[in-house]
Amino acid sequence: MMRSPIGAVALFVWAAFGGEASPETLRLSPAPGSPLAVAGQPNGVASADLNADGKADLVVTHGASSISILLGSGRGGFSHAPGSPLPVSSRPHLAALGDLNGDANPDLVVTGHDSHGVFVWRGDGTGRFEPVRGSPFPALADGKPHNHGLALGDLDRDGDLDVATTDDEAHVVAVLLNDGRGALRPAKHSPFAVGRQPYPLALGDLNGNGSLDVVTPNVGSASVSVLLGDGRGGFAPVPTGPVHVTARPYFVALGDLDGDSRLDAVTIHDDVALATQLAGDGQGGLRPVGAPFDIGRRGAKAVLHDMDRDRNTDLVVAVGGAVAVLLGNGRFGWAPVPGSPFPVGRGAWSLAVADFDGDGRSDVATADLEAGTLSVLLQR
Repeated sequence: MMRSPIGAVALFVWAAFGGEASPETLRLSPAPGSPLAVAGQPNGVASADLNADGKADLVVTHGASSISILLGSGRGGFSHAPGSPLPVSSRPHLAALGDLNGDANPDLVVTGHDSHGVFVWRGDGTGRFEPVRGSPFPALADGKPHNHGLALGDLDRDGDLDVATTDDEAHVVAVLLNDGRGALRPAKHSPFAVGRQPYPLALGDLNGNGSLDVVTPNVGSASVSVLLGDGRGGFAPVPTGPVHVTARPYFVALGDLDGDSRLDAVTIHDDVALATQLAGDGQGGLRPVGAPFDIGRRGAKAVLHDMDRDRNTDLVVAVGGAVAVLLGNGRFGWAPVPGSPFPVGRGAWSLAVADFDGDGRSDVATADLEAGTLSVLLQR
């Protein structure tokens, strides 16, 4: 199919929703030493300060059954932590970082594409990790595994981070509750049905009741499902039902796109260079706003984040061998940053946004599946 140039379409969308000002200057350029060669088939990346030095670090999962733990220099460079790469008994796919045992050190949670297991490692605050007893914990009891989602959040409001995953084959979200020490057990009534072939989920409070809700893009049913959380680890579909969107939505990100303090959503679609924006009604419902807009190339993981510090939410998307950055105008309008998309390694599928050089501005790291590299783009 013919794809419209990113500039023309995105600028049209900006104007169509009332945008008048041109985007501020924002540039991303490779950090010194980027791209960095890592183990084979890097496919997931997450960021946190793993050794308590105030610098952003990275975790990268590899199809080669290992995980790289990379400590940041604070200038955009990275080196392996002691004990890195970390071996895994199952081919790792997705990674998330968060404090699961209340010791203020980030812990590591990993899932595999072809496994029901959720692996948990306890971080010691130096960049080293030890497996939690009982890990891996089963997200589902049976069936062919086909995991495509991982997210951390306090799903039962006990102060501990819990885990949610999606399974493409079973069409469900599985919820695992944390015992406060990093050990996981299925929530009552888990798993929870969503649309067909759910891909990476997002967590957020869509109805303002203080409990986290679940949003899934459903590739097989061209829809987005919302499950409202009860604050005890239970979930039920929003009364308005799934939202139908452009075919094959397979990534979703949550953020406030119009400044009304309600969570909205953006979905990225498989095999086309389109994204759909969905407005939240504050009660858990989502509705499409305008026509799907062009991001220039087929996209993958998306992050909603204020990249230029103007208090409007922006969109960052991994688009194969590049990163696209579109600035939001706070009224559901978008404009591409000059120079976007910014080149990275081949097959960039996953990305993380953090300040990697300590200058107070947000940077981007990508796991480049086909190139076997980690790319770091610094904001200049």
